[in-house]
Amino acid sequence: MIRPPQGLQGAPTQPITVEALHDGRVEIDGENRRKTVLLYHNDYFVLEGFNVHSAGGGRDNATAVELSRSHHNIVRRVCAWDAQDANTEIFGTHNAEHNLFEDCAGWGIARKVFQNSQGGNYTTYRRCWGRWEGCHAVGPKMTYSCFYNSCHIVLENCIGTWDAGKMRETYVLLGYDGQPFVKPGSERYGSPLTLTNHAVDQPYGVFSADNRCL
Repeated sequence: MIRPPQGLQGAPTQPITVEALHDGRVEIDGENRRKTVLLYHNDYFVLEGFNVHSAGGGRDNATAVELSRSHHNIVRRVCAWDAQDANTEIFGTHNAEHNLFEDCAGWGIARKVFQNSQGGNYTTYRRCWGRWEGCHAVGPKMTYSCFYNSCHIVLENCIGTWDAGKMRETYVLLGYDGQPFVKPGSERYGSPLTLTNHAVDQPYGVFSADNRCL
């Protein structure tokens, strides 16, 4: 797993680089129980040339590649797929500014493939490819969540697609706690929502925006 110590930082002219010796031939497998790639309070890093998948370790934050409170980082030539089936992303940037995702690809299980939220400002996606494929948790689904309480987002020559091929035919919609979702306010008489025919809860779009935007 790639999880540098909190507070470890590079410099503008001397970033800390984590790079595959043979580009594209390193595989990081979280086995659905470990956080895979997380920068937390880490500035001026370059992550380059590896594959990562099957993130786990917490239903609200088991994202495949996550940048949290980390600024001026570059993620380049990284392929990632299958976060936890919950409130997750394949590539997530939160409370983090001036980060670049370049020549990256994401797909598989996650609520969103690329997301910058809650102050994920000045994020640039350059030549990225994403395909939304499935998530059985409540909440909006998107390939690129372009704006969510964030601003100054740039997408350059990006491709987004939608497949939903990993959706189960029949399932009980899950809340972010992993339990069957019951609409708030209806606990006394409500029941968990069962979806059929491979239905997707709140399919917002390929290039889309959440309701709460700056």
